[in-house]
Amino acid sequence: MTHPIALEGALKLKEITRPAAHCEGIRTLGSSSEFKHGPLSAVRQGYPVLFITAPGDEAMMITHVNKVTTRGGRAIAIAAEHPALRANVHDYLVIPEANRFLSPILLTLPAQLTPVPEPRRGEWDLLPHERRPDSAESHRPPTVRATSARR
Repeated sequence: MTHPIALEGALKLKEITRPAAHCEGIRTLGSSSEFKHGPLSAVRQGYPVLFITAPGDEAMMITHVNKVTTRGGRAIAIAAEHPALRANVHDYLVIPEANRFLSPILLTLPAQLTPVPEPRRGEWDLLPHERRPDSAESHRPPTVRATSARR
């Protein structure tokens, strides 16, 4: 249910970063082999991983969160309040309680607006959308560094 939201969030992050950040929206419920043998191998110390969680999926997400955090990754969850999930992630963006079919609407906006928590200096430059070059021939505009108030 949250897979399309993850795809959209990944696309938004790719659109605002240069060079394009490695972002994937994947389905982690059911068969988790796509997660284990794919993006999990890219996780390193401090690497941000966003978990978009619908009601009822928290137990499976906690398993994936633990795989990320044992590799040193930074786990960020977007979900309704859930104490066990909150205890396992570094950052938690709370959405209002809703039924399983309304929650995708509430999850979409935070997924699209969540900035990179703490990009490594020189690794990703965030570009304002209106100043993004349209072609390879155009000059690259000045970059805007993403910052986080949380340390």
